[in-house]
Amino acid sequence: MELAAAYSSFVDRVRTELPKIDTDFGIKLIMHNHKYPKMKPRLRLEIIYEPNIDVQRKKEMILARTGKAVEVRENHILILDAFLALQDVEELTKDEQIRTVRGEFLY
Repeated sequence: MELAAAYSSFVDRVRTELPKIDTDFGIKLIMHNHKYPKMKPRLRLEIIYEPNIDVQRKKEMILARTGKAVEVRENHILILDAFLALQDVEELTKDEQIRTVRGEFLY
């Protein structure tokens, strides 16, 4: 089935181009960006860093970038609720110490 192969190829490309963003969440972000290109959805991100990072420094960096307070969990996970577009999430994942970013839409 050609459609299934095309979808599989699309998913592989999402994994390649958004390597630190959970694939299912990345697809949802792409779909939202396609349907509503001028709207930033309210997201709850779970930003998972490598263990033994300076979590306070990361928290301050995200606050400076987004203007939103961040919750710390397990000493290496930051929770951020903010209105963000796909490009904003991509920008956050440029930090080399991030292992992965998962999220959900809160609208």
